[in-house]
Amino acid sequence: FNADNGSGNGSTDIIALNMSSGSTTRIATGQDPSVTSDHKIVFVDLDLKETSLTGTSTRTVALRAPDASVDYPHSSYAEPQVSPNGTYIAYSEDVFTNQVYVVNRTDGSLAVSVIASPGSYSSPSWTPDGRLVVQGGYGNYGLYIVDAQFQTITKIPGSYDNAQNPRVSPDGSLILFTLNGNIYAIDLHGGSQRTIISDGNNYSRPIW
Repeated sequence: FNADNGSGNGSTDIIALNMSSGSTTRIATGQDPSVTSDHKIVFVDLDLKETSLTGTSTRTVALRAPDASVDYPHSSYAEPQVSPNGTYIAYSEDVFTNQVYVVNRTDGSLAVSVIASPGSYSSPSWTPDGRLVVQGGYGNYGLYIVDAQFQTITKIPGSYDNAQNPRVSPDGSLILFTLNGNIYAIDLHGGSQRTIISDGNNYSRPIW
């Protein structure tokens, strides 16, 4: 998880919590950590980075562009998620384009741009078979599925225009998301909405 590192400049550290002892260990400076299936942590520290679970071996996957206003795919990184096969990293660019991009994990080169026109995409989440679920924004509200070849984008049917922070379950059968501050789940294709928690608090970014 993230915690303010006390520097006074708003930066955060990535912290590991031992669930048995309650002890914590600082892993790295950064935000938006995501643990991969091969036991690494992908995170953002201006650049897109990857480290071991202990933080002892860190490498830069992709640099933030020197001229962020020109190199849109690399102008910022947020919410990085590694594909189930470990090949790609999908992330939100949330400064200039508000779209989703996919880079090759080995060298950070751009693999595909998931662009809405009009509108925007954010909060990518992988299904076990390599598809992406993304959140639409102004101009194309809702939840969408991108096929594994990144060729077709399909809107998930249902009243999910204000849904945010979608996260696919490990078995690929459900999507967890927030809506008006509450947490819900639906089947991958939009059916059987169920309430997970709705108690008046303002929840965000649920994970499995």
